[in-house]
Amino acid sequence: SFVIIFYFFCLFFFFFFQAEDGIRDAQESRGLGDVYKRQQQSPVVVAEQFQASLGNLYATISTTKGRYAVVNALQLQRRDFTAAALHELAPYFNPIASDTAACHVLKTLAECINDEQLPIFVSSLNAHAVIELATLSQHSRRILQVLFERFRSNILDPIVHALAGEAVGLARTQQGCIAIMKAVELSLPHQRQILINSLRVSLASLTMDPYGNYVVQALLEQSSQAEMSALVSDTFQGYWLILSTNKFASNVMEKVVRGADLSCRRLLVSELILTDAVGTIAQDGFGNFVLQSIIETSVNLDELRLITDAVRPHLATSQYNRRIDQRTKTRHAQLSESVPKRHDPKPRSNDVRPDMPSRNFRQAPEESRPTDGARTTVRRSDKRTTDRQPRPSKTTKSAN
Repeated sequence: SFVIIFYFFCLFFFFFFQAEDGIRDAQESRGLGDVYKRQQQSPVVVAEQFQASLGNLYATISTTKGRYAVVNALQLQRRDFTAAALHELAPYFNPIASDTAACHVLKTLAECINDEQLPIFVSSLNAHAVIELATLSQHSRRILQVLFERFRSNILDPIVHALAGEAVGLARTQQGCIAIMKAVELSLPHQRQILINSLRVSLASLTMDPYGNYVVQALLEQSSQAEMSALVSDTFQGYWLILSTNKFASNVMEKVVRGADLSCRRLLVSELILTDAVGTIAQDGFGNFVLQSIIETSVNLDELRLITDAVRPHLATSQYNRRIDQRTKTRHAQLSESVPKRHDPKPRSNDVRPDMPSRNFRQAPEESRPTDGARTTVRRSDKRTTDRQPRPSKTTKSAN
């Protein structure tokens, strides 16, 4: 019996402490980078460490401690430190661009250089290095973003050409699509046109891509109405129905509907509304939103009636009929209010002219009210009436 009790005691002791240890919150593991970041160093010490590493900077940034020291030194914003780092690291920009850790130094250097040092920075990156920066990680991609944010210059043309050469492939990746979007938003007009020309052929297919549709939306937002309408009419024609019923492309289609000019809108309406495609988009889970956008942006009542007549036969079988019908009523009310009312200069027969007496009998004084035969109207407070003869008094009756 003692052995059994001891056995159960050991089991209880073992499992109790195992469970107690298991419910403890695990502390987040800290790497060497976190340790070095928590060490507060004076600018003097940072400057001394950087000067000691000059002549061997590329080997220094290969270690965590060395990268942190070089980044701290560049953040001092000393021109001599920036020039020394650029001069020594420029020959190694291409291998640094492929290193997820060393690219932090490259990003800090991009934040510190000036306009005169920009040509050296850009010329040190080949096309392959630019693609690596755009796709390696979010930290490497931000190097390109910093360059476009700080410098709107023709000196960035080599980077734009490198991105344009692989624009379609980059637009289909998570970091690459962001790199293309930032380049489109922040570049010069001719640089933006280079990117648009490289994407034009595959624009319809990119619209249906999970990442590529964001690039297409950025292109449309950064273009004028005429440019957007010409681009969409050229690349989307024949694909309106496919794009409207696609999960990702339907978002692009809504932007197109709201921003297209009249010529592009006529083309869109003729292909989506005036054909059998209207029944498909009215019953589709994504296409119905495109249809609602077309209704909400109707130009006038005539176009709205045209759309309504085409959609009405398909509403009975559509599960989105209430939404579509509500959009139609709302837009009809808006367009009806905007239409100016017709003014008839001729007075109507029942209009009261200033020289005519008022016909409002209720507001007229009681003395001027018309009489009915011999009766006259009296106030309610006066109980006497004038149409009755006064009763003879008792004295008069007895006298007779």
